[in-house]
Amino acid sequence: MKINKDKLKLKFDPKEDLITLGLLCVCAFIQGLAISLFYEPNELVSMGIGGISLMVKYLFDIPPAITIIVLNIPIIIVAVFVLDLKTTIINLAGTFIFAGGLHLAEMVSVNFIDFFKMDTVLAGIAGGAILGIAYAPIAKRNATFGGMDIVALMINKKLSISMGTFNILYNIVIMVSLVIIMDAEIAAMSILAMFTCNVAFDYTMRGLNRTNTVFIISDKWEEISKHIMTDVNRGLTYINGEGAYTHAEKRIIYCIVRTMEIAKLRDVVMQYDPHAMFSVIDTKEVDGRGFGTFS
Repeated sequence: MKINKDKLKLKFDPKEDLITLGLLCVCAFIQGLAISLFYEPNELVSMGIGGISLMVKYLFDIPPAITIIVLNIPIIIVAVFVLDLKTTIINLAGTFIFAGGLHLAEMVSVNFIDFFKMDTVLAGIAGGAILGIAYAPIAKRNATFGGMDIVALMINKKLSISMGTFNILYNIVIMVSLVIIMDAEIAAMSILAMFTCNVAFDYTMRGLNRTNTVFIISDKWEEISKHIMTDVNRGLTYINGEGAYTHAEKRIIYCIVRTMEIAKLRDVVMQYDPHAMFSVIDTKEVDGRGFGTFS
């Protein structure tokens, strides 16, 4: 297997890469605390290679940090041949940072175990929420803590299988293994923790002030458009349409706004046309002017 020379080209941005490494360190420690304080005392299992490392600890008392590094070595080696060098280096750094953060968190959390002791269900919810929230800043910078995220990225690159689909299938295997090796109740609580983690991750990624796609159909489109640009301070696009019944030509206003801007936008529309069609669609992600930059 040969390495493509184009993949060896490094495109580092010192400032941005240092921020990414800093976030990896902080978030790795936070995730380590969540695992040490909520998962390990209740023998819960997280997603990915972290989940395997926890099962290995429960069965053989091997520190998770060691298992994480050992299992990631062959993955990183393969990644060198599939991914670009910068992505591989960032993920390699993420692997060691996560292992170190988890080990440090385990040492720190020893003094707080009794204080955070709680019911397994609550521990799964709390731990899962913290894991999800702490991973969002990393994902926003296109970084990972290594493990199955790298495998998913490589499979997506080579076989066009989505990362989400791969992760779901992989974690199903983890849960089935957990039922066989350990206990069905623990598996059920771990599934609850995974669900909570995914929900928390999704909400954190999208933020409280989400973006929305708005369609406005009105005969007063010209007046409404002017005030959207001046009062709401958002750009817009016209889409040519035609009424299905009347066959009358229509100008549809298309714009993207933050959730907190919806009320002001609605007021503008209602001021000029109380009978306007006003459609708001929740938008998962927006990049571009006014909403952040492309990664």
